[in-house]
Amino acid sequence: SEDSEIAAKRFLGSAYTEKAKVSIQAALQGGGPRSRRSKLLLDALDDVSKAIEYDASQIDAYTIKAQILIDRQEFETAREVLN
Repeated sequence: SEDSEIAAKRFLGSAYTEKAKVSIQAALQGGGPRSRRSKLLLDALDDVSKAIEYDASQIDAYTIKAQILIDRQEFETAREVLN
């Protein structure tokens, strides 16, 4: 049913947002090469983008996405995400 589909999309959006948080936490803990940090942040960016696709009401996903973009110095894109 339509309600089940909406619930499934919300669940997936939430799961991708949480997965991004785990990647960011691992990136911030440091240790290892900078390329590992960059890869983790790219993974997180991909995950929050998927979260937003599944559930546009995932406010945390927008915030996380903007923070990653700011870290990458993509200020205009970050601003667009937050608008």
